[in-house]
Amino acid sequence: IVQKHTKLDGVMTSTCIFCESLRSILYQLHAVRLGASLMHDINDYLSAVYVYGKTRSLLSPR
Repeated sequence: IVQKHTKLDGVMTSTCIFCESLRSILYQLHAVRLGASLMHDINDYLSAVYVYGKTRSLLSPR
């Protein structure tokens, strides 16, 4: 295994296979966290819109 660490934009890049796999795992975890928080935001937004629509339909006479 060739270990060659170079500093690139403050991110450790290497040709080490272990480091590569570890980094890809970290990236995937980060993406999952981002996706989860994004889904949470979308969920909050949708529920807010739903509640807003409900109250408006209740307040407005049909």
